[in-house]
Amino acid sequence: MPTPPDDRVARTLRLSVYDGVGYSVMVGAGESYFVPWAIFLGASNGVLGALVAFPQLIGSLSQLATEWLIRLARSRRRLVLWCVSLQALTFVPIFGLTWCPAHWRSAVLVTSVCAYWTFQLVAAPAWSSWLGDLVPSAHRGAYFGRRSRVMQLATFGSMLLAGLALTEFRDHRAAWWGFAAIFGLSLLARLVSFALLWMQHESTAATAPDQSAWLSLRRTFENPPRRRLVLYLSSMSFAVYVAAPYFAPFMLRTRGGGGLAWSYATFTLVTGIAVLSKFVFLPLWGRAADRFGARRCLVLSGWLIVALPLPWLVPATWPKAQLVVLLLAQVWSGLAWAGHELCSFTFLLESAPAAERTRLAAAMSMANGIMLFAGASLGALLVKLAPLGLNPFLFVFCASSALRLLVVAMQVRQLSEVRPMEPISYGSLLFRVVSVRPQAGAVLRFFPPRPRPPTTTPSDSSSS
Repeated sequence: MPTPPDDRVARTLRLSVYDGVGYSVMVGAGESYFVPWAIFLGASNGVLGALVAFPQLIGSLSQLATEWLIRLARSRRRLVLWCVSLQALTFVPIFGLTWCPAHWRSAVLVTSVCAYWTFQLVAAPAWSSWLGDLVPSAHRGAYFGRRSRVMQLATFGSMLLAGLALTEFRDHRAAWWGFAAIFGLSLLARLVSFALLWMQHESTAATAPDQSAWLSLRRTFENPPRRRLVLYLSSMSFAVYVAAPYFAPFMLRTRGGGGLAWSYATFTLVTGIAVLSKFVFLPLWGRAADRFGARRCLVLSGWLIVALPLPWLVPATWPKAQLVVLLLAQVWSGLAWAGHELCSFTFLLESAPAAERTRLAAAMSMANGIMLFAGASLGALLVKLAPLGLNPFLFVFCASSALRLLVVAMQVRQLSEVRPMEPISYGSLLFRVVSVRPQAGAVLRFFPPRPRPPTTTPSDSSSS
């Protein structure tokens, strides 16, 4: 099949930004409120941990079938479309819990969210390979930074809208209708995303060898640089998810339950600040990754992530001071996670030729899901075993920070850059990311520039 004209590729890259907006609305208005929905239904802390751990584990293991499903669907695009449409439909049983008997609700909720994440994670390697073939390696950081930035803005807007809706309905003692509205919006947004994906072009993929999924995974881990990258990212997920399931409960639980008893409005404000901060810093991380390398940016963002749980230890006896500290901490969180998420994605794309990207992405997602499950399970155990007199949520926050420090200190030196890059110290790199230099002009742009058509063919760009 001949190389597609540049205008078809450019059109696909533009539509991918809009598709990302639809996906982000689903995340901001729907996925972000799975835990508050569970708390509203009376779920225990153990169920909340399971709500995070099991869906990621099952979804990740399902990726063993990704390459087989791509062959069955006969294209990566078709598999993504199947998964996206089915993921949209999972909001029906998630909201349908209101009509379930109380003793079935937890099981149905966890099962439905498992389905949500399974369709998401099965599609992810196929989508990564599909878009990775179309974006030249020299522009990946910039393009995916712009795309992610628009997505963060859409996530923030939809999260804010959802929080306002829940607050308004809660004030009228009708929170049930607030959740109905935001989950309905999420379903509609994912269907819009499906329509935009259907309009996009897929280039001919470099065909991976026809082999079993387990053999594919084994060969991925036999490659030392890729193995080290996968182990570092998955170990970080383990450390992060010791605490991750418990930030929302800590904000929303009553004080008698160890929480802060915040309203939905305050919860949305604090959560949304991190999303908005990502929007600001993503393009700066993207440009830095293109110039100085994804590896160096990934290492710096890893060190920034280490201390993120610690500001949550500020005593609640000073509520105003606590809120100010946490808002500033969320800005830091957005900076750190913008770099980590963008640079881990671009690093994965650069670490494999086109024929092996689907396999590497699947291996990464599987390892990540297993370690995430292990981390969330450890967190659930620590919540139960917290020493008397200690807030169990704050106990797991401290444990998570300590584990993050161990992961970064022990593993980042083993990561190696994929292609030659301009050298820079970590201090100078941080200054470049967080500062606004007069000669650089305005850095806050609410709409991304039109993606430039690739100047190389997909096969040329896949050699990185």
